[in-house]
Amino acid sequence: MSYLVGVLTLWPIFYLGLLLGVILVLVATGGPAGGSEPLPGILATFVLHLLTILLVIGLLVLYLVDVLRDERLKEQPKRRTQWVVLNVLVKPFAWPFYWWIFLRPGSEEFRARVHAA
Repeated sequence: MSYLVGVLTLWPIFYLGLLLGVILVLVATGGPAGGSEPLPGILATFVLHLLTILLVIGLLVLYLVDVLRDERLKEQPKRRTQWVVLNVLVKPFAWPFYWWIFLRPGSEEFRARVHAA
């Protein structure tokens, strides 16, 4: 389950790069010929964008709940506040680091959490 969260954590960053690449290509090429017809694949792009937004909201809730419930971070209020601020302000760019430090199986924090439970 933790690896699935890790993969889902990387999707918004990958999607942002993909979306920016598509936009740059459309701008550089002038878009589709004709100009009045809708862009091909616009519905698929819209659905993918909507699903990514819902995923970001879900991951934000998951990471904030994890930060607030983590017993080791309760003992270190400055570090806990730091992770809350990072999760809210730079969302997807902080999440891979949090996952790597706290949620990745094999990390010291993950082992401490499993042994504490």
